Amino acid sequence: MERPNQMKAFLLVLQIFELGHMGFGSSSSNALSQTHAIHETGHNNSQPGPTALYPDSMWTSDYFPRDKYLGAGYYNNYQNNYLDKNLESANSASKGGYTLNLANQNNLVGYNAANVLQGGGGDIMSANSNLFNGALGGLRNQQSGVGIYQNFSTLGLGQGWDFLMLATSKDGSERLLQMLISKDQVIMNNKLIESVNGYQLQQIVAKITSQPELLINAIIKLYGSKSIQRLIKVLDKSPLMISAVISALSRGFDQLMTNQRGSLVIVKCLDVANTQQNKLLYDKALESCLHLAKDEIGCICLNMFITSSKGSGRSQILNVIATHSVYLSQDPSGNFVLQHVLGLDDPVFNEKICSILRGHYIRLSSQKGGSFVVEKCLNSNGMIYVIQDLLSYNRLCHLARNQYGNFVIQAALKATKRMLSPHHEALVATLKGDVATLQSGYGRIVYNLIENGVPLD
Repeated sequence: MERPNQMKAFLLVLQIFELGHMGFGSSSSNALSQTHAIHETGHNNSQPGPTALYPDSMWTSDYFPRDKYLGAGYYNNYQNNYLDKNLESANSASKGGYTLNLANQNNLVGYNAANVLQGGGGDIMSANSNLFNGALGGLRNQQSGVGIYQNFSTLGLGQGWDFLMLATSKDGSERLLQMLISKDQVIMNNKLIESVNGYQLQQIVAKITSQPELLINAIIKLYGSKSIQRLIKVLDKSPLMISAVISALSRGFDQLMTNQRGSLVIVKCLDVANTQQNKLLYDKALESCLHLAKDEIGCICLNMFITSSKGSGRSQILNVIATHSVYLSQDPSGNFVLQHVLGLDDPVFNEKICSILRGHYIRLSSQKGGSFVVEKCLNSNGMIYVIQDLLSYNRLCHLARNQYGNFVIQAALKATKRMLSPHHEALVATLKGDVATLQSGYGRIVYNLIENGVPLD
């Protein structure tokens, strides 16, 4: 069987599911009353059926003859005994106690007719609900005689049915999340999430957010993270549903932001939802930014968060980091966050950071992580604060000999020349004042730079 027909059949199943949960309105009430009339007075006195609920293009197999559709007993051209066969199936199902395995029914329509006409559930909604929740379990086990429904299991569509059924069950949260983290089901899950209608999507979201701790544990798994990211992308135009997901994620914010896979889900929320919808995440980030900045993984995740952040939430986080720049500049992980913020080239916060670090540049220049921070400051609009510290240090040539300090001196010479700063000549003169010291160790690199001419790059 070709894949396109099988996928169309699966979409039909989704339509049935929608039909069973959304209700019909006034036209469906008339349809139901006429169905009972058919059952009570006979087929010859029944009225012709209404317009089909589904377009003809959905029927791709002889299994469902043209102009026939799933419903509550309306079938055009019933003189061809099509309905009679369905009612035979209905009677057989009623006497046999309604087996839910469609392998024992004549066809899908027969099962639906049996459920309605014999009082199973009492109305169309319960009939279709019973069909979805019970019959599909048997349908995917059928081996022959079902036209376009054959070989669903080869495509993994049975797993898709399980997914939707769990979304509507009372106790399906844990099993539903287990499916989301399954490597074998990730492709089907993603296709299903993109194919379901609004009501079905709402059921899925409600189920997976009902137990936030289970959701958090699922997200830190590789395929769980990918599945939830896909779900968030689909929720782009569903503000209430995406807010429900964000609310659940905020409860495990620190755990997610110290996990590479978890942080990707948080960042996806920032990219998809607006700042108001993400307010809970911004509030959590503001509370935890210093803690995250000191964490080996958290510092990387925080940098990603800052990059995707927007508006006032972003400004508040940057302000906290700038305020604590002295502390962060000397932390093995925190200095990465400070470098990242300086690299954003925000003139307000760069000025604040460089100003707060004044008086600490000499010590930072001789440290591995700190020297990178100083170089970032030299290439910002707060360069003057660094130069003032360097020129006021009476052992500048000794700093030039340091394994990390020599990089700072090189960066200072290049930055001042590029900016045509008068401090460039002052730096050169100070360094040349102690050539003997400068010509040993790492100082020789600085000496050669001056002798060969400082480039503008």
